[in-house]
Amino acid sequence: MMDEMDQIAFSASCQGYSHIEKQTPCQDATFSQDYGDYSLAIVCDGHGGKDYIRSEFGSQLAVEAFVETVKEFMQSREQFEPTLSVNYDMVLRQLEKSVISTWRGKITADVEAKPFTQEELDGISEKAQKKYEGGDYAGAYGTTLIGVVATKDYWFGIHQGDGKCIAISKEGVFSQPIPWDNRCYENITTSLCDNDAAKSFRHFFSTALPAAV
Repeated sequence: MMDEMDQIAFSASCQGYSHIEKQTPCQDATFSQDYGDYSLAIVCDGHGGKDYIRSEFGSQLAVEAFVETVKEFMQSREQFEPTLSVNYDMVLRQLEKSVISTWRGKITADVEAKPFTQEELDGISEKAQKKYEGGDYAGAYGTTLIGVVATKDYWFGIHQGDGKCIAISKEGVFSQPIPWDNRCYENITTSLCDNDAAKSFRHFFSTALPAAV
């Protein structure tokens, strides 16, 4: 995303080398779009462990949930924009909860349309199998999420899990504006599928527009 009069949103995704070697699908999903009065970009990283049997779908559904939620959010922004700079924490917390709720609705619909097959369940741990068969199937769709939205007056980002959102100021200074979650290290990460996902979300808001994110 670039200057306030010339925002350009773009994204790309490819299958990693280790996934090619193991013949496993790309579990990441990305999307970006300019809507005239705002732009957004999002990346969701599906988990690679054997128990996350539908993470490639979980990441795509998380992208869809973010885009749909932000669209509704921006359509009603006249209600909160006048005081956004002082109450952004409350506003963004509500946005994050809406993303989680929308995502869980989507994965529920996916399971109902395509119940887990025995082939899917045979390759996972006994603990995960019992959870999924018992109706607690969010873990199968586990994914992280980093989403950013920019208007001509302000920008914000929300983040669940690992990965990093890097901003570049117009002076060329690099920063990581969204606080890091210290529970994320090496191959361990918080996730959109966690029961306390709302508490694990972090966010950032600023009226100082970056040159790029």
